[in-house]
Amino acid sequence: MPVTVIGGFLGAGKTTLVTSRKIANPAGTPEGTRVGTVAAHEKSPALYGNFGTGLVRWEPGGAALTPVPLSAAPLKFTFAPDGQRLLVLTADGQLQALDARTGRVLRSAALVPAHNAADKAAVRPTFTVGETRAYVTSPATGEVLGVNLSDLSVQARMNVGGKPALIAVATASGEQH
Repeated sequence: MPVTVIGGFLGAGKTTLVTSRKIANPAGTPEGTRVGTVAAHEKSPALYGNFGTGLVRWEPGGAALTPVPLSAAPLKFTFAPDGQRLLVLTADGQLQALDARTGRVLRSAALVPAHNAADKAAVRPTFTVGETRAYVTSPATGEVLGVNLSDLSVQARMNVGGKPALIAVATASGEQH
């Protein structure tokens, strides 16, 4: 199923026409493979989407999807705060840092036990990103791992018990008194 790219801007008293166009799947794409989740960052030249057992990348205005193979199916992916790296947690328990310009894997670290994607009832690992760390849940061990974004090393292990399923990072900003 081709990707439909939709563009436009609404807000601040301005209205821009919303347009769309389809980008065909690469040759040889298995039947039923589609993009369902998209990640973008204002500092990245490319967008990324889930695509079967890997990802796919494309540039705004581009006419082609480029497959990005991974070690296992992506469970979650998001950009690092700088927009220069895409972080991907895969079903084999690895956190991978990709160059956002090229999709090339820069670094990979096995952090949590593998997740069986066929078990739809199982709590799957996930992560969120702070300024300098990613926080990865490990439902199998009841932990949350604090991972350094620069080298993907584990900086902290927090035993939270149970099967942590969701995680968020909250920060406060503004004037200090």
